[in-house]
Amino acid sequence: EAIHSVFLYHAIRAGMDMGIVNAGQLAIYEDLPGKLRDAVEDAVLNRRDDATDRLLEVAEAYAELKNFLGYTFDTRAEAAYKEGVVLRKMGDVKRTKVVYFRDVAQGFLPAIETQRKVGTTGRYWIARSLFDLGEILDREGETVRATNVYRLILAHGLPGHRLALNRVSSE
Repeated sequence: EAIHSVFLYHAIRAGMDMGIVNAGQLAIYEDLPGKLRDAVEDAVLNRRDDATDRLLEVAEAYAELKNFLGYTFDTRAEAAYKEGVVLRKMGDVKRTKVVYFRDVAQGFLPAIETQRKVGTTGRYWIARSLFDLGEILDREGETVRATNVYRLILAHGLPGHRLALNRVSSE
C-alpha cells in the first residue's frame, strides 16, 4: 500500500493525469509513517544504493512489532501482514510464506477461537495475509495447499468469505 501510494503521489506530481486505482486499498501519502515513506521513496525513486536494505529494516521493524506482546492482536496481525508485503515486494517469497504461515496461520488463527482477542480489524489483516499466501501458492503451482489456505478463511469466518469460496470451488 505504501509503495502504491508513494508511486502515485510522485507520478501525479510528474504529470500523470489518468490511472485506475482502488481508492479503498490505497494508503494516504501524508499519513504514511516518515521512516516507511522515506524508505519506499528511496526505492521507488531509486535515490539510494541501499534502498533495498532500508526496506528490509522496515520489514524487520514490523517483525518486532508483530512479536511484541504489549500490542493488541489486531495491531500485531496488521504488522505481520505488512512485514509479509514488504518481503514479497523485495522478492523474498520464501520468507513471506514463513511469515504468513507460521506467524499468521499458526500464531493468530488459534487466538480467534480460543482467546477471542482478535477484533474485526485483526480478522481483516489475517484474511489479507491468508489470501496473499494462497496467491503465492497458486502461482507456484501448489493448488492443493492454496485451497487449504482458502479453506482456513472459510473455517474461521474471516472477511472475504465469498472470494475464498470461489477460489476453493474453482480448484
